[in-house]
Amino acid sequence: MVRIDFSDPSDENFVYIVNNALQQVWVESGGQWTDLSSAYSSQSSAWNNAFLGYKDSLTNWSGIGDWTYTNPNGDTIRITNVSVDPSLPDSLFQHS
Repeated sequence: MVRIDFSDPSDENFVYIVNNALQQVWVESGGQWTDLSSAYSSQSSAWNNAFLGYKDSLTNWSGIGDWTYTNPNGDTIRITNVSVDPSLPDSLFQHS
């Protein structure tokens, strides 16, 4: 299960919650949650590749502060508030 909070280039904020075990996906944008679970089977490999890319990009991270890198298509990705193995409440992974 993964939760990604991000902003796109137009500064619109999104939250993705992907639960691989249940094959469920929820996206929040503009305060509105949308269930994208029906697209799980067709989109899961794309989402997993993106999340693995984020994880792999952190291999050179020093373990302190934020991390910025450029992905293969030239976009700059900034990962903030990185915390390794934190204790997180289950509510963080539930849509409203």
